[in-house]
Amino acid sequence: MKKGTGGNLSQPKMRFLINSLTTADFGMFTDTVTGLKSLIAKKLGYSLESLAGGTNVEVTKQCTDAGKLKVVSVDFNNDCPCTECGFDYGINIAIRHMIPGYFNDMTDRQKPYSGNIANINCVSGEIDSTQIDTMKDDIINQINADLGFSNPLAGANVIAGKALHLTTWNAASAITINGTAYGAQATIAAFVAAINAGTDAYAFLDATTPATELWVIANSTPTVFVVVNTAGTIVVPANYTIGIISKDVKWNFNAEIQPLDATGTITVIQESAFPFLTSDDVFRIFSGGAAPNGNFATQGYIVQPVDGASYCRYIIAVDSDINDLTGASHWEHFRGTVEFYVQTSAGNIAAIWDATDLMWESSHAGFGADTTFDALLTAWQV
Repeated sequence: MKKGTGGNLSQPKMRFLINSLTTADFGMFTDTVTGLKSLIAKKLGYSLESLAGGTNVEVTKQCTDAGKLKVVSVDFNNDCPCTECGFDYGINIAIRHMIPGYFNDMTDRQKPYSGNIANINCVSGEIDSTQIDTMKDDIINQINADLGFSNPLAGANVIAGKALHLTTWNAASAITINGTAYGAQATIAAFVAAINAGTDAYAFLDATTPATELWVIANSTPTVFVVVNTAGTIVVPANYTIGIISKDVKWNFNAEIQPLDATGTITVIQESAFPFLTSDDVFRIFSGGAAPNGNFATQGYIVQPVDGASYCRYIIAVDSDINDLTGASHWEHFRGTVEFYVQTSAGNIAAIWDATDLMWESSHAGFGADTTFDALLTAWQV
């Protein structure tokens, strides 16, 4: 860009939303004068030119990610303390919200949940297992009772339940949860999905050994949670732990055992991932243009995202040289950026172009029958 011309302001980033991509939306042609390959957004009146080998082009693709809930297991050790009176136990949960703005930079909000057992019963150097279970149940109940009421963000923002780590799954494995049967499945992912389709428990693949291990977490406060192996090689442990699940993918958390009398271990079952480029995100991006004159009566003419749909964002940056009209023999170099938001939920970027669509000469290198939008962009850069 030539100094002082403000070329970055004269070439602003362009954004286009496409809910239904068809062969009528884009075309690719070779300029008969320059020999450059042009990508034409037909309905939008937008043209992008690629030099040989795409040396002036950068294409980045980003797609919707629904995110993942954070899931951990907390277990208290059964080592007998030096003194058996006044035994304290507890955990802390630090919440981090995915909120636009400065809240993302704030210190995580700590929420403590703790209790006390007046007298610990020890047998052969180990705490009585019923008292260990009492501590676990108490923590689970405290977390689930912390609702926040008038301010939900002030609550626990997580749910808790009895958790069991099931190991050595195979395709013949089947279980019952509180009497409800969950039959054998061809894959462990299908087995987890079948449990999640029920109402007895949440199920997650184990983060370390996802091929043969999974976790099931009761979906209610401690009452009855009985898991029985009915077929196959799956193993159900005798003791449960505290399972903690974030309530929303937009809420992450970290758990730690308080430095009190009770010690223990924390196992990450599933790491969190904030959602990315959801339909809500796309709506916010395209929410600033109700109408050219600001009249909401004409808002219906504005293309809007489909609620709940997934999208891919194609960010295309093109470097160009153009004549600078401010002086003889002057050139101006600038980078223009355009973003296409294409709905993918209905297979919009699937194979929809072929030689009969006249997107390009069928003999052109890089172009074949049934070409996807991604392949079309790749051929444009050849």
